[in-house]
Parts: sequence; C-alpha cells; structure tokens
Amino acid sequence: MIVLVIPLLIAGFVTVHRAYVRIGAVLGIGQIPPLPQRENSLVVVPVVGLSRLTQEALSAATSLGDQVTAVYICYEGEDTSRRLVVLIAELEPMRAWQWILHNQRGAVLERAVRHDTTNVVVCRIRFQPTTWSAD
Repeated sequence: MIVLVIPLLIAGFVTVHRAYVRIGAVLGIGQIPPLPQRENSLVVVPVVGLSRLTQEALSAATSLGDQVTAVYICYEGEDTSRRLVVLIAELEPMRAWQWILHNQRGAVLERAVRHDTTNVVVCRIRFQPTTWSAD
C-alpha cells in the first residue's frame, strides 16, 4: 500500500507545484514590475446603508482614488417584470483539476446575490490566463 500511495502523493504535489509555477509566470511573480504610473481611478464602494462603517469605507476610498461612488442595490419589492443581471468575472484554471487551487470568489458572490432575491440572473464570465501576455 505504501509503495503505491507515496509515489501518487509525490506526483500530485509535483503537478500542483507545476500549476502554481505556470500561474506565477503569467502573473509575473518574482519579477520586478515597471514603475507604477499614476492613473485616475474610480473606487466603487458597495454599501448596505448609512452608518459609521459606511463613513469609514468612504473615507478610505477617497484616499485610494480620485472619484468615489457608493453603490447600494435594493432589488427587493421593486418591479418584478424587470430582471437584474449581475456579472461576475472569474479566473478559469488552465486544467480542470486546478479548480480547487483557486479561490471560490464567484461562487460566494453568486450565493450572496441570490440570497432572498427573485428574478436575478447571475452571469459568471471566466477568463483564461493563457490569453494574457506574460510580460
């Protein structure tokens, strides 16, 4: 049993390491990036309502960007003939087994959006890192 399990574990670890090395190369991990450029930026802050937490979040946002927009989405009890579409961008792994290596942000956001809502369409768009340049 040990003769089979140990080589399989080693092969699995090597495969996971290779996947992380490939993603690291695409993301440029370990490389010195070009100097940062000052760009105008819009900071979007999702808010639940007016509170001290909202004030703190908006204060932090004003230090991060030139323009700040607070976004509050209330869809409950509105016109049910209209459909709310939420677009969630995700990273698509290069191999199917790599799904467990990446965070599950899209699934978490989808569950949060669908909680106690009706007539909502969630679109999860997956982008492949192989289409990005590794410069």
